[in-house]
Amino acid sequence: MKLLNPLFDTVFKYLLEDLDIAKAIIEAVIKKEITELYPSPQESSSHEIKIKYSTLAMIRQDFVAVIKSVKNDGSYEYEKVIIEVQKSPVTPEIARFRNYLSDKYRKKSSIGDKQCYLPIKTIYLLEDIFNPSLPAILGRRGVYYDEIENTIFKGDRDEIVELFNHDSWFIQTEKLPLEFKEELMYVLSVFAPQYRKSKSDKYINIPDREIFEKKHRILSLIYRRLEAATGNSEINQAVEIEMEYEKYIETILSDNENYKTATINALKQAEQDRIEKDKAMMEKEKERAEKEKERAEKEKERAEKEKALLNQAIFKSYFINGSTVEEISKNLGIEIEMINKILSGS
Repeated sequence: MKLLNPLFDTVFKYLLEDLDIAKAIIEAVIKKEITELYPSPQESSSHEIKIKYSTLAMIRQDFVAVIKSVKNDGSYEYEKVIIEVQKSPVTPEIARFRNYLSDKYRKKSSIGDKQCYLPIKTIYLLEDIFNPSLPAILGRRGVYYDEIENTIFKGDRDEIVELFNHDSWFIQTEKLPLEFKEELMYVLSVFAPQYRKSKSDKYINIPDREIFEKKHRILSLIYRRLEAATGNSEINQAVEIEMEYEKYIETILSDNENYKTATINALKQAEQDRIEKDKAMMEKEKERAEKEKERAEKEKERAEKEKALLNQAIFKSYFINGSTVEEISKNLGIEIEMINKILSGS
């Protein structure tokens, strides 16, 4: 069966408009039974991308719902669940979603006729593998820890504490298996990469054999819902826009990566040229120093010869005046051996 890829934003939101499907997917991820689910009005943000000869409008929507569940003491608790589907090559869009989260923390939710703040749970469905060492479905759930006793606190969670923190689940869909240990998790198999030819594929292909073999009520609902979406022209058009958006983003990223690579290579070449230039300058400086040393040595040798000649002239003047070597040695304070050496020119 050929069905629209549920990782496209439009298809996923259409899928979760069926509350049974939305409830089952959330239960499968957070592993918590939901008594009731109240979908919030879907907030969307539009991005206009100007490209040659046209303008591309991309609408992003995030699924938000309030879930009701039963606590251990039999009372009800309410929590807000946010699901972010990230099919864009930018994984994840951290800045955008942090701003989005801050907005959700800031706003109150309606529970009957009451307005109140609710604890938040976030689920991220990410197509790109952002960390291959992490499991396909990673849950980051906070535990209470008694820092004085250095033990995990076993009591109930506190409502105030929960309002300042939130549990998160990260689903790297490219790592999802087709077979799960828990039957409840089978609702996620529709996102497994084995059903797609490539990450950019518009469709998934579910073998008819699997559809008939897997007697799973929610999974059957998902297949029928996706089948309805596949025959919907408006949804198909929206998917085409998303695909154009992805291609545009990939082109921008590719251009940026090429520019980045070229810049890095240019910097590496400039650094290599600088090193070579410094090396050549050092060689020249070494050569100059050696020549300077050689010149100094020659100058020293010349000065010593001149000094020796001068000394010879002085000694000879003493001899002319009738002085002996011993008298010259005494008058000049030079050893006799040295005087003889100078006079001999050695």
